[in-house]
Amino acid sequence: MFTFRPIDDWLVLCQTKLAFQTLILRCNLQHVAQQSQMDWFEDFLTDLRRARKRDDVRLESIGFGAKMRQVAIGSNFQKLPINAVLQAFRNARTRLLCFDNEGTLANDKRHMERKYTAHTSALTDLASRGTAPNEHVMDCLQCLSADSRNTVVILSGRNCEMMEEWFGKVPRLGLAAERGFFYKLPFSTGGQWHCMVQKPDYSWKSFAFEIMRQFVKRTQGSFIENKGSALVWQYRDADPHFGSWQAKELSSHLKELLVGYELEILEGKGYVEVKVRGVNKGVAVTKALNKVSQMFGEVEFVLCIGDDRSDEDMFEAVNLIDPTKEEDESLSSTTDDSSENDECGMARLKAKSEVLLPKRQSSGKLSVGGGLCGLSPGLSGDLRGSLGGGLASLGEFAEEHAGRRFFTCTVGRKPSAAKFFLDDTDEVSELLASLKQVQEKQNKESNLGTWSYGDGRDRGSALGLPSFTSGSSP
Repeated sequence: MFTFRPIDDWLVLCQTKLAFQTLILRCNLQHVAQQSQMDWFEDFLTDLRRARKRDDVRLESIGFGAKMRQVAIGSNFQKLPINAVLQAFRNARTRLLCFDNEGTLANDKRHMERKYTAHTSALTDLASRGTAPNEHVMDCLQCLSADSRNTVVILSGRNCEMMEEWFGKVPRLGLAAERGFFYKLPFSTGGQWHCMVQKPDYSWKSFAFEIMRQFVKRTQGSFIENKGSALVWQYRDADPHFGSWQAKELSSHLKELLVGYELEILEGKGYVEVKVRGVNKGVAVTKALNKVSQMFGEVEFVLCIGDDRSDEDMFEAVNLIDPTKEEDESLSSTTDDSSENDECGMARLKAKSEVLLPKRQSSGKLSVGGGLCGLSPGLSGDLRGSLGGGLASLGEFAEEHAGRRFFTCTVGRKPSAAKFFLDDTDEVSELLASLKQVQEKQNKESNLGTWSYGDGRDRGSALGLPSFTSGSSP
């Protein structure tokens, strides 16, 4: 018997589809009927506000060829005003200068030559070769650190041995290895390295390394970096799509395995990092600033320069305590909304650093009683533009903090929490040379003034000449 089964199935499908469309229509009709004209007007304005171009950012093209992309950069993000920096440096009595090494003081050559030894069964140190600053930069650092008014600190992800090899010959130079996990401040710790954690536990490394080693085998071009207090799986040289897929899987496995340890698992662009919780350059700079304030009084000049993602914590820490900031969080960072790892932001620094910052009192001195919670969480807003315009008057607020200037600078024009930028390491070297010239000029003027005063007084006494005052006559 011949049947029209396909036709029956088609009719049933049409009826089902018609019933579904009717249900959707009733739901939409109910939604439209319940909304008033004012509700539609408010929704339209909300969508229009979201779609408008932000006034506080500008779009710039970064990169070349296939890697060119547009990024949102704050409208007040500008090149570092050298004259304002030199003027503030000249007028300050207590100064703190913090620099990253590779990519800031020296060219970054870590990726030019590397040994792929991560697939072996042993956990080895960072295999990529580092770069020490040239003689000109080292001479500038030595001149700046020799003055008792200056505290110069070099922060790097390298271990203590490599930092000693590069900078150990410079006296009075502060060092922070492994992003601040180990630090050495000559005026505080002497020549001994101190650890930020009392009893560091490295037992987690063997477990994390075994998991990462499996992903190195299956991901061509990836490798492992051992940074002492951190273990990093790098896949920037691997296929980007496959590497990103593997990174998400690795991050998930690490979070399940290392749940009982005080660790942070960060998934960034081209890497997955496992690090000790609460250890970053921002905490290290905060500790250094606290130490300097206790030893020498209020810090009047701070200059922080870096180039990579780890330096963003340093910028945010300095911006948080910048005396020239206003209560405005809308312009708190030039980093766009797609920045990597929101955990590395200001909230994490305030919650996990556990480092007390000195509070400014009416007497102008610093006490060690205040913490980060007592400071304003916003970074500078409209005052950012005034930093590049010299030492102009900013009203009562500026008069109160007229002698204190904090500068955060990133190397390269890119989204950053820093307020200023320099184009490359050559401009950083030129800035150091200018600071050295100001320092040498101040030293000469100080020595000349002391010599002239003492020589005139002694010479008059030796010749037996009478002492004249403004009200006496010969």
